[in-house]
Amino acid sequence: MNARRSLAVFAFATMFSVSTSAQTTVTFNSNSGSGTMSSQTIPASTTAPLTANTFTRNGMTFMGWDNQSTGGGYAYANSANLTGSSPASTKTLYARWGYSAAFFNHCDKANCTGTMLVQVAATTTKLSPNQYARDVGGRRSCFQNWNTSPGGYGTAYGNMATYTFTANVNLFAQWLTNC
Repeated sequence: MNARRSLAVFAFATMFSVSTSAQTTVTFNSNSGSGTMSSQTIPASTTAPLTANTFTRNGMTFMGWDNQSTGGGYAYANSANLTGSSPASTKTLYARWGYSAAFFNHCDKANCTGTMLVQVAATTTKLSPNQYARDVGGRRSCFQNWNTSPGGYGTAYGNMATYTFTANVNLFAQWLTNC
């Protein structure tokens, strides 16, 4: 009699699921600006810089990103690092805009020495300190203030005064003589 023998073979396999959904998708909103930006995908546990802003807004300066359209949420700098999360998530970042303005400083070049750069800001900022010196006929003059009028009849701003930049402004150095 023939004896039959059975052999049972068991194979074990370990399967791992690799999910491509464990990522953060970042969408960029111009928040009343112009232009378009593609969404950015950041894999989970990976840190990557945000796509640099390409939006524009007439008369305003890009100030960074916020997770709330009205500001006041979590703020991100342009190209700030962000770490992807698991499970999958979507973040909408809204452009934050501020007024772009410049402080143009003037001094009577016939009697002034020194230079100053144009100051550009989009928020309330201290004006750059005066860097001019003035000498008329061998007599040194002392800086008094900045003024919106060359003759000193406009609005005066002291040296390093706080100024809210909402539009370009020309400021003229005003001097005291024999000081």
